[in-house]
Amino acid sequence: MRKLPLIPTLMVLVMVPVMIGLGLWQVHRANWKADMLTDLEATRDAPPIRITGHVPDGANFRRAFATLRCLPSTPVSTRAGQSSAGQIGYSYFIVCDSGRDVDVIELNAGWSPRPGATLDLPISGEVTGRLFKNDRGRAAYVLVADKAIPPLEPSASPTIGTIPNNHMGYAVQWFAFAATLLVIYGLFVFRRSK
Repeated sequence: MRKLPLIPTLMVLVMVPVMIGLGLWQVHRANWKADMLTDLEATRDAPPIRITGHVPDGANFRRAFATLRCLPSTPVSTRAGQSSAGQIGYSYFIVCDSGRDVDVIELNAGWSPRPGATLDLPISGEVTGRLFKNDRGRAAYVLVADKAIPPLEPSASPTIGTIPNNHMGYAVQWFAFAATLLVIYGLFVFRRSK
């Protein structure tokens, strides 16, 4: 019987456990995400909070009231967004603050079917809406305003359904990669031994 090829064997001995480990990690992430979505569903229906300084823990997806100050010099950014009526277009974001020594909040000021709208700034006063953690903007939280800043229309409020939980699919992929690598390696060794 011939010896097993050294380099392919070492690669398989390293890569198969790595792929299985990544699959198990994705299973763990799927369970964590399911728990997080359950918690968010509970906080979504919790009583509104008033933001008077730092945004409290557990504020993600909560209804909130905040007295914001958005200056005319503040840059306005646009991102792909959806109106409260379900139309696709652009949401407008402004970084605001609610006083000294507080968390900065990015205000989703509203929606427009096209970019380039001129907003009525400055904004100063109480804004109500739904708060959610920001993963791509300039502030830790976004407040989606219930009433849009003219001339915009209200943006769609965030929902739990917009948060993907596709970790089990990723886990299946990693396990399939490991199994495929073992099959290819087995066929390689079988052909080599003939």
